[in-house]
Amino acid sequence: MGEECWSARSHVGMMTRYHTVQWDEGKIGRLWGWYSQNLSDTYLAHHSGHRIIEHVLRVCDLKSKRVVDFGCGAGLLFEHLRRRLGPGHTRYVGVEFSEVCVESLRKRLDGQRGFEGVVLSQSVPVAIASSQADVVFCVEVVEHLGDSQLTEALNGMRRLLCSRGVVVVTTPNREDLRANTVACPDCGCVFHRWQHVRSWTASSLVQRMEAAGFVTVHLAETLLASWRDRMLYRIRATVRNMPADWPQLIYIGSKR
Repeated sequence: MGEECWSARSHVGMMTRYHTVQWDEGKIGRLWGWYSQNLSDTYLAHHSGHRIIEHVLRVCDLKSKRVVDFGCGAGLLFEHLRRRLGPGHTRYVGVEFSEVCVESLRKRLDGQRGFEGVVLSQSVPVAIASSQADVVFCVEVVEHLGDSQLTEALNGMRRLLCSRGVVVVTTPNREDLRANTVACPDCGCVFHRWQHVRSWTASSLVQRMEAAGFVTVHLAETLLASWRDRMLYRIRATVRNMPADWPQLIYIGSKR
């Protein structure tokens, strides 16, 4: 969003200087720590994690694979994996960058069969040995990363994969970032409410993943919802004269 600033006069005559948030690890960690405690039911992995898994299963096997969930948040994907595959076929390791999320996840999941722990990391590379993962999930993460962070994250995920491993990336499709921009009436900071800093298309995602050393296996523009909700989405788009693009991307790639 750049270095934009805005000014507005409040109802009591005070001048508020609006300013774009400059994200750093501390601010991001605090934001997602709060979200994980208060809004985790809005996460894609919570309400549509089972649909992500079903989509992936149409392309590759997940049974008895070691899964690393990169940017795992509250660890919600683990519960969907256990439910779909069974605890005997689930091996899950989380990687998370918010200490609050990690503490909450450990309290909830420690001791559950198939859960092999969570790694707290403030940067990439993360403290997991190379070539340890059969599958790396990266659910709704890449839209949060600046250029250098994105390069480090993709290189880090590729490093974690074994020679025949696959990466699964989900992200919003053709997102209008301004549509979710909000301003704090207290301090005047302006930011995307979900801390998104970039918008992806199918072609830009494929291009970036292949530049990072992945071979594209599958790419879909989709809506991770029930058949009924998919129909309602199409109807609303038609009534509002909006593009009927599906709002999510799922990318599956193999390690080159």
